[in-house]
Amino acid sequence: MFGLARKKKEGWLAVGLFADRIDVAHVERPAGARPRLVRLESYARSGDDAAALSALAKQKNLAAYRITTLLAHDSYQLLSVDAPDVPEAELREGVRWRLKDMVDFPVDAAMLDVLPSPVGQMAGRAPTLLAAIVSNTALAPRMAAFDKAKLDLQAVDIAEQAQRNIAALFEDENRGLVMLGLDESGGMLTFTYRGELCVARHIEVTTKQLEAADESRRSALLERIGLELQRSIDNFERQYTSISVSKIVVGPCPSAPGLVEYLRDYVYIPIVAADLATVIDCDGVPEISNPNLQAERLQVIGAALRDESAERGQHQVNLLNPSLRASRDWLALPLVVGLGVAIVAVLALFYGLAARERTLLLKEETALTAEAKNLQTQVETLAKVVAERKPNADLARQATTLRAMLAPRQEVVQRLKAFSAQDAGFGAYWRGFAQQALEGVWLTEFFIGKSEILIRGRLSDPALLPAYIRRLNGEKAFQGRNFATLEMKAVEAQAPAPAAVAVAGAARAATTTAAPLLPRYTEFTLQSTPAAPKTGAGG
Repeated sequence: MFGLARKKKEGWLAVGLFADRIDVAHVERPAGARPRLVRLESYARSGDDAAALSALAKQKNLAAYRITTLLAHDSYQLLSVDAPDVPEAELREGVRWRLKDMVDFPVDAAMLDVLPSPVGQMAGRAPTLLAAIVSNTALAPRMAAFDKAKLDLQAVDIAEQAQRNIAALFEDENRGLVMLGLDESGGMLTFTYRGELCVARHIEVTTKQLEAADESRRSALLERIGLELQRSIDNFERQYTSISVSKIVVGPCPSAPGLVEYLRDYVYIPIVAADLATVIDCDGVPEISNPNLQAERLQVIGAALRDESAERGQHQVNLLNPSLRASRDWLALPLVVGLGVAIVAVLALFYGLAARERTLLLKEETALTAEAKNLQTQVETLAKVVAERKPNADLARQATTLRAMLAPRQEVVQRLKAFSAQDAGFGAYWRGFAQQALEGVWLTEFFIGKSEILIRGRLSDPALLPAYIRRLNGEKAFQGRNFATLEMKAVEAQAPAPAAVAVAGAARAATTTAAPLLPRYTEFTLQSTPAAPKTGAGG
């Protein structure tokens, strides 16, 4: 009734939400091989984020993935701060306190995460780290949209880290790398070392500005990019003297052809154009060879490159705030109905077991009742014969014996009726007694307790008792108990009470005749004891 959670597809599915479209990229990170781009798509959207995601999730089976999403650049801040001198477990709270005067919203109502410096503490300087922080007010609508679409959002990412993920693929071992990316939100410079982000700088130049500019304006925009690159490299080299930058990688930018050649006049470090096909297996998405597509989807591909594997050891920012997830309505109708169905099913199961036990008891009661009726019929038949015929000592003796046999059986039937109405838990014992009935043995009294069973009865022949005990000990209902004789007492033949018998053709006056003796019998008492535990061979 409660289904098992489906296994998610390998890797991450990154979802980028834009005003007019939704971009998705799925990347797998197989061990010992290049990352594999499995899926890269863009869909026109309408309506709010929740409605657009819900429609797309149903059409494209997005629920089968673990998902990360990119926040818009203007909705969060990435700040460099001195690392507080606190235990690692208290690092985030220590950073939160340091950020309270650096942001324009309450830090207590915000989600933050940190990226430590990859070079540790440098001589004469306190260690630094990068802190990403977003207010709950800005984060809540994004998380709510994914919750309403019933998508498995496991991470909230930032653009700087997405570009870091791509830049790390182009790094030379133990050398720093600078990457420049340009898109519709602006330019971004990232400085990475050993796969970690050291510095990020934003450039207020967008691809739309470059596309719309005339030659003079375009030249001014490119100059701004070149000067910002030059200043950022100078600052980085002064701050991180131990890191040697091997090259500058420029992301695809069709709106600025010749950008790589232009920037070479501003820096001495080698500059190359980024080609994703050299560092990512793109065989499953051949259209990625289009530079326009690479430029437009660079960040969503970078977010899908998220890697939390221990062997690569990259630190990952995650601004997902669990406290903002939609709380489950435990009184919602579907859940109440589900719980009701579960309760009914459990009750039906218990009722079925109880009904089955009661049915077995009723069958036993019916069998014993039929036996008692048969004995009653025999007694009545014999009594009638005795009343109509001359007294016969054998018949009188048989009638007396049958009455003696009938009485305890009637008592058993009465007890069974009372028992089946009150407690069906001793049905197994009743079946055991009924199945091991032995001619010449009848029970007059028994007691069933938690740890013992006491039986009293009569024997027509004392030699029957050992066989009866063996039958009881072999009965499944009495497993774990051993029956043994406590007491045996012989009862001599007795004369029944005098009876007046009317003889056909005689006078009405009663004639007293000598009554036959009741047969000799033996009374016995049995008690069960727990069976001794079995010992294994060897001790």
